[in-house]
Amino acid sequence: MGPKWQKRLINALRPDAVEETGYPAFFDHCTSGDMARVFEGVGFEDVQVRNFYRANDYFAFFFPAFVAATAFENICKAFGWTYFASGFVISGRKPAGERGRGERGRERGRC
Repeated sequence: MGPKWQKRLINALRPDAVEETGYPAFFDHCTSGDMARVFEGVGFEDVQVRNFYRANDYFAFFFPAFVAATAFENICKAFGWTYFASGFVISGRKPAGERGRGERGRERGRC
């Protein structure tokens, strides 16, 4: 869905959030598996990912959708379906010989 439709839907379904959301967004490598491969591809070691499954508050305005989203997220978490994670935190360590000046060797990213 493009930004134009996104703004319309947010305005119709969540008018109190219009000022906070609805900006154009561009995503790339936004699954935990994709991002782990990117980290490893640029030389990070000990890549660790922690997935989160709590985006159901987006549907708080409509209780049946909230319940369906919560059920879906719980199923995804139970089966380890990381593709459907609503967020994740990833960390990795650069080998000592590859660190630049001033780096601590531990980098974090969030999508």
